Formats: sequence, structure tokens, C-alpha cells
Amino acid sequence: MSKLSDEKLERLQNIIIKKLCKLEADTLDFYDYKKTIEKYTKEDNYENN
Repeated sequence: MSKLSDEKLERLQNIIIKKLCKLEADTLDFYDYKKTIEKYTKEDNYENN
């Protein structure tokens, strides 16, 4: 297994989290996936600044 830089690892984690959220959202009628992803994206942008 190759070594991943922190940046690549974080990017992969974010992709996995988004995919898991999407999969879960598909099973829930009342869940607003777009709104939740926007929230996480905003939080992520604040953390990176």
C-alpha cells in the first residue's frame, strides 16, 4: 500500500463521506442531500482558510 499525503487522504475521506451521505439520502425521503452537502462544503471551506 502506498503512502498517502495528508492532503490526498483528506480528499479521499471527503469523497467517501459524500458518497455515503448520498447512499443514505437515497434511502430517506425527507433527507435534503443538496442542502447537507452545501453545509459540509461551507464548513470544509472555513476549515481550509
